[in-house]
Amino acid sequence: MVEEEQVIGQAALARSATTVAEVVDAELARLARQSISGLPSGPARLGRRQPASRPAGDPVRF
Repeated sequence: MVEEEQVIGQAALARSATTVAEVVDAELARLARQSISGLPSGPARLGRRQPASRPAGDPVRF
């Protein structure tokens, strides 16, 4: 009886872990697609930096 309950509990835990893993995989895939679609194009994509905009009077620091 106790052994049967343990097996049932382990099966439920395995299903739960699989569901969590599927949700995490789906979310990571969504974030990856979002990041890829948000990549810059043009000079920034080629490694040439665009000048950073600074508020007027903001000193340049090196």
